[in-house]
Amino acid sequence: MKVEKYTTGNLTPYSKLLGKLYQIDNTTQVSIRLLKMLNFHRYDMIYVHEETLKGVCVYRSDMRMHCGACLFIDSLIVEERGKGYGKALLSYLQDNYGVIGDNLLLDCPLENHNAQGFYKSNGFVPRAYSYFKTKEVFENEEVYKHAVEDGTKTS
Repeated sequence: MKVEKYTTGNLTPYSKLLGKLYQIDNTTQVSIRLLKMLNFHRYDMIYVHEETLKGVCVYRSDMRMHCGACLFIDSLIVEERGKGYGKALLSYLQDNYGVIGDNLLLDCPLENHNAQGFYKSNGFVPRAYSYFKTKEVFENEEVYKHAVEDGTKTS
């Protein structure tokens, strides 16, 4: 198993894996988003592989009022759980980013209990809530109604 930093090349394999995380089937759409993150928003990407791609992590250096300098993990996904791929990605970040790596920050959906368990088992502790409001929720009555019914929208 080897972890490396992405430098250049075809984004399709990474986009396919990230598409699973975000439940987006259109690989081109994911590739465009990923390209924007890497080129315009100063994100970096590392990946773990054996003979094939096994996991991807998209991250950037950040500064936050509540924790100072940190490494913000935007996306982390592995092909198979329990094989050490996710741990290898986190270890790479901690080992290669010095002081910044001491403060790793990420957002995790409330309903993703597997990811929460993984992060807790790797020393992460919950410190904040993330709130968001999307234009789609307020423009589409059915989406809004569904969000209120299942508790994903708070007033």
